[in-house]
Amino acid sequence: MKGFIKMSFLNKIYIPITLVILLVGCSKSTDIELPLSSTNEEAVNLYRGAQSAWAENNGPKGRDMMEKALSLDPDFILANLYVPTNDPNKWQEYRDRAQLNSENGNDHEKISVKLWIAAREGRSDDYINLCKDLVSKYPNSSEAYVELGNAYTGIEDFDKAIENYKKAIDINPNQYNAWRGLASHEVTFGGNTLLPKNRQSKKAALQYAKGMVKARPNAPFSYQAKGNIERQYGDMEAARIQYEKMTEAAIKANHSQGAGYNLIAHTYLFSGNYKDAKKNYLLASKNAPNDWSKYSYGEFGLWSYLYEGDYKGALSEADNLEKKLMTYDLSEAQILDRRAGLQFNRFLAHAYNQNKSAAYDAMRANWRIRKDRLDMNKAKDLVSEEGYRRFNSWMESWYYVLFGDYTRAQKSLDNLYKLASKRKTQGALDNYNALSGMVSLFTGDPEKAVSQFETIEKENNLYYAYFKGLAYEGIGEDEKAQNIFAFIANYNFQGWEPGLVRNLAKGKVSG
Repeated sequence: MKGFIKMSFLNKIYIPITLVILLVGCSKSTDIELPLSSTNEEAVNLYRGAQSAWAENNGPKGRDMMEKALSLDPDFILANLYVPTNDPNKWQEYRDRAQLNSENGNDHEKISVKLWIAAREGRSDDYINLCKDLVSKYPNSSEAYVELGNAYTGIEDFDKAIENYKKAIDINPNQYNAWRGLASHEVTFGGNTLLPKNRQSKKAALQYAKGMVKARPNAPFSYQAKGNIERQYGDMEAARIQYEKMTEAAIKANHSQGAGYNLIAHTYLFSGNYKDAKKNYLLASKNAPNDWSKYSYGEFGLWSYLYEGDYKGALSEADNLEKKLMTYDLSEAQILDRRAGLQFNRFLAHAYNQNKSAAYDAMRANWRIRKDRLDMNKAKDLVSEEGYRRFNSWMESWYYVLFGDYTRAQKSLDNLYKLASKRKTQGALDNYNALSGMVSLFTGDPEKAVSQFETIEKENNLYYAYFKGLAYEGIGEDEKAQNIFAFIANYNFQGWEPGLVRNLAKGKVSG
């Protein structure tokens, strides 16, 4: 269900990238790789290759290499920790083995396992301290500083994040993930945490993207970063040029061309050319490397109907996607995940079309399917079970808010608070605070709503930011309201959140 709720601390943290030892140009120091205890050289090389592929957003290649590494060394600690699997029981088996074997691992491996657990449990302070410990033990490793930079990004301490990314670059000017970390503060890649708008700079973003291209000139994702910058600043033609370069790089590297067509589709979408947008979403799906990607590109096409306000079209596309889904070569867990996502999309379309009973049915269907997915795990997973209840409480609260049943909304919100307050991490209460703000706004108390929206930033919480703008408008703070509406109206990235509020914000922008 990634993307349905504000990014968790875990999702803000990049997977660690282990790099080969590189002698830095005119630097006096050597970039020391973080050690691995596996004695199988081929498995180690595959592990590093997988991490490198993931850094470039090449998920399928990374998964294949990590699986091969684990097949060569079943006790490989970090391969067990990071190998992707859609079987929840294998997932538990791998992570349990990583934890057990880490007791005899080196400091890097022990810390990595502890980091994974802290992130999953939402303990951001512990995560920061563990990353500091990693740096203290490996002060000449650029990767260690990237990890600490990522951790500070996760709690939105941007100054310390930038400081550590730059330390990584001082050690290794070609540290790809440090350049990517810096760029991720400036431009949307999908779910990343952005600097406040008044601190963002196109000049800085292009500088960081240039660093990515220099570090890995053959990586398609490096050109995607440059394209995203142009798109963010409204130059769709310049963005398309970079996405075409991305597609060319993909062909040379024998990567999927689907991502390039998908991004080109985005540029048409935000230019208001819905016909060509849908045409390119179809091309993306046809050129996808696997059935999982075909579905993902299809979901972007579904969301394009939300931007048009065509909720019946979105529902029709959800039906088409579900028919295709049943023909795809996906695991049972993957199918359940996608079916749950389709019910969520139906919930959105029905709710915004003010079809109360159908929205309720879609919500309940989403819960049932996700429960089936949860029950696939034979071991009791308390973290996942708590996440399941937290998501349901959020969705139920939102449903009652959207349909004006504020008494029931408050009851659901009280439950959401109990669940969300257990997590000691950045943004844990954002959904509770924002939905409470919507209740105050809709019941005629915009001043209270403004205070409840206080932690909601337009850069990282687009949907709720629209209602924050309405609250400012309600208390006569028109300049602040217009600032938010203008940001949303010119937000040139895909997703269900902007799909629901971008055109509404356009209608609010003055002259």
